[in-house]
Amino acid sequence: MPLFEFEGHSPTISPAAWIAPTATIVGDVTIEDEASIWYGAVLRADFGPIIIRRGANVQDGSVLHGGSDPVTEVGPGATIGHLCVVHGAVIGEEALIGNGATVLDGVTVGKRALVAAGAVVPPNLVIGDDMLAAGVPAKVAGQVGGGAKAWVQTNPQVYRDLARRHAAGVRPITHGDRMLGSSEIVAFAAASDLDRARAFYEGKLGLRLVEQNQFACVFDANGTMLRVTAVGEVARPGYTVLGWRVADIEQVMTAMIDAGVEFTRYDGMDQDASGVWTAPGGDKIAWFSDPDGNNLSLTQFA
Repeated sequence: MPLFEFEGHSPTISPAAWIAPTATIVGDVTIEDEASIWYGAVLRADFGPIIIRRGANVQDGSVLHGGSDPVTEVGPGATIGHLCVVHGAVIGEEALIGNGATVLDGVTVGKRALVAAGAVVPPNLVIGDDMLAAGVPAKVAGQVGGGAKAWVQTNPQVYRDLARRHAAGVRPITHGDRMLGSSEIVAFAAASDLDRARAFYEGKLGLRLVEQNQFACVFDANGTMLRVTAVGEVARPGYTVLGWRVADIEQVMTAMIDAGVEFTRYDGMDQDASGVWTAPGGDKIAWFSDPDGNNLSLTQFA
């Protein structure tokens, strides 16, 4: 999935959330357990944070943005329907924003309230708990009732269940390729202590933990799955088992050194003061090890 840091702020995503592979998440975004962000949605937190609470869902093609007063927030179990815009608004617990609606700055939508499809909610409107707002510009039209009330009540669980199905069942189409050219690669490394490995790969390298069980720690390495697998004893290979391509090797090394990573120096190699070796073609390479002695590397290609 496209995840981007912005000015030092990175998304914080629960391992129990589901993010569609084509959603885009930028900056100071927090996504809690069992929340789901669907295909083509964009959450851009540059002017201020965005918070998606437990079990909420932001559906396909919706855009969330805003500032810091108020912080853009989607409450527990709330729904942002398809192709919505939510800008600097607070959406209450299990509220539902209908397809194609626009919710503008300073709006507060109460618990289990409903914003009708296609509505444009003007700035600073307050929609109370269990109330319906509709129209352009939207006005409060009374309490949610009938089939609409049932929709508001059932949709949170429907989308939690649907997200689990997509997490388990969605796969890229390989256009009939029976070989591996169109398949995603999975990287593996061995570890004798999974908790220690997690502290290194998550805490020092900044990889996002997807799952930890008795067999492995599974990380998302910018879209590539890395499985650090438990073994009784690691046989330390004399070659690099994992490597990262980076745009600015000095900048990345500085951040890693600050996190406690030590870079390796080799006898007979003309490495600079930081431990970077420049290949004859101009590529810059630096090596380091994980706690089990697996050789890892950074490369800045010329």
